[in-house]
Amino acid sequence: DYMDLRDSNHIIGVYSDIISKKILLLKRRVDNGKELSRADLLNFIQGISLANEKISTITRFTTKSNYLKATLETTEDIVSYIVDYIQKIYQVLYSIDILIATHDVRFIKEFQPIELITAIDNILSNSRRKRASKVIFDFTLKDGDLLLSIKDVGEPLSQSITDWNLIFEEGITTTKGSGLGLSHVKRIVEENLKGQITYNPNYTEGFELIITIPK
Repeated sequence: DYMDLRDSNHIIGVYSDIISKKILLLKRRVDNGKELSRADLLNFIQGISLANEKISTITRFTTKSNYLKATLETTEDIVSYIVDYIQKIYQVLYSIDILIATHDVRFIKEFQPIELITAIDNILSNSRRKRASKVIFDFTLKDGDLLLSIKDVGEPLSQSITDWNLIFEEGITTTKGSGLGLSHVKRIVEENLKGQITYNPNYTEGFELIITIPK
């Protein structure tokens, strides 16, 4: 309805304004003859890339389901929220085999939907770029915390990356992407969900990430 459309346009406008301001700031620095370090450029690229991803995500919400409050804090079951998003939105948009094992786990927590879904989108995007045959989401509880294992079946981590901690650094790519996706995911997991994300080097049939979210 009108109010949903108005709110959606406002959200998109906010992130579009962020991109415009970052581009203007960079242009001013270039016009003033200031040198730009690699770190400066990566920070600029990451900022506009993340804002653009949020615009893309909110567009999916508004066109595929009634999730228009995606930028607001909500308190609900994270497990069912992720499952609903994958089944009702992601798999409608992309042809990818995703298996989900919830084990009847429920995990009520306050979170910001657009941040959570941006993280999920980035992880699934990596699997699609690698042409993984399937992706498996597995939810369990450990000492009251939520453990989410996301693993794909396909190409494993490149042997050229000897320190797996580097995959969460800006500019390091596990696919043919920009090398920003997993750094975005790490920031969202740590800052928005107050959790941790690790890579499982013992999984050899593809690529596995384990996200731990505390109560």
